[in-house]
Amino acid sequence: MYNFAKFTKDFEGKYNHPDLIKAHLIEIEQFHRALHSNVVLPLLRLFAIILQLPDEEYLVKQHTYEEKSEDHFRYMLYHPRTNEEWEASNYGKGGGHTDLGTVTLLFRQPVAGLQILGEDNNWTYVSAQPGTITVNLADTISHLTGGWLKSSVHRVVAPPEDQLQYKRTGLLYFARPHNKTVLTPITDSPVLQREGVNPRFDKLVTMEEWVRAKQTLQLNPEIAKKRYAEKGDGTVEVLAGFHDRKYKE
Repeated sequence: MYNFAKFTKDFEGKYNHPDLIKAHLIEIEQFHRALHSNVVLPLLRLFAIILQLPDEEYLVKQHTYEEKSEDHFRYMLYHPRTNEEWEASNYGKGGGHTDLGTVTLLFRQPVAGLQILGEDNNWTYVSAQPGTITVNLADTISHLTGGWLKSSVHRVVAPPEDQLQYKRTGLLYFARPHNKTVLTPITDSPVLQREGVNPRFDKLVTMEEWVRAKQTLQLNPEIAKKRYAEKGDGTVEVLAGFHDRKYKE
């Protein structure tokens, strides 16, 4: 797994890339910026239309490329596992989660593995269609709409038997609003007004605070285990009254 922050002054010179990466940084930056401009921003305009916002650029203005945010692009390589290794990890069935940003873009090979949790509480494979990008809605767009737009609960499980021997390459782009964005429901949306949505936090929370709080749980298994045990009901308070949960099989 290898992550790239945005190619802006905020992150300039912060990372010492290996020579192989340095040789392709110009191409990677071009692709990084193209994904943001040509995929993420049009999606945000579509959300604004769905929400009937008077300004179709409302969300775009919270996701400009040059402003500091934690957008990042990721290369991933999934190596084949033995049956014993898959069995020891319960075939990935306990790894259900939501992403913490606005949307996640996924470029995938035609190897089964990604599943989403439906409203019927069943897990369904998401097939990789040629020439398409899979888009997961994530926590931040849910916060900004008071839960009206819902985060995609997903997991990566063991491929079917006839695909277990293949390596899988994943390219992902995680889009997030500016760090200073306050995660309260959008007040200009007639749709959200009709739905009567409420803030999901007990106080004003910025994107930077949300990222720090959720990553504390994501990146520190022992802290997460302890805090989940405190509640004992499969949920944990991430920040300011907002609770996340474990998604089991």
